[in-house]
Amino acid sequence: TPLEVSGNPEEYRGRVVSWELQYLSLERAETIRTDFYEGEPFLLTRTASERGAFVYVAIPPDRLQEVEGLIPLERIRIVGRVRTGAAALTGNVVLDLLEITRISRE
Repeated sequence: TPLEVSGNPEEYRGRVVSWELQYLSLERAETIRTDFYEGEPFLLTRTASERGAFVYVAIPPDRLQEVEGLIPLERIRIVGRVRTGAAALTGNVVLDLLEITRISRE
């Protein structure tokens, strides 16, 4: 779970996870977000349980079109590689997108 990963970030770095998440927004990383390169697109998502833990999903530029049609609060399944288990700025998990599946809109 995201809480397990953020609780022991070094152990999970590089591992592949599959989580059901709720999409909130598509963002671009600012300079202050040192776990991303400046301007890198990422999804802001949260888990449905675990007190709504936030998870950031970095999107490769060539896959941006796949996520541009997502609707806020839509449920998605993400398969991603753990870039970092605890982002420097927020302590939240950052994943590199491998696969995305739309589950439902709420």
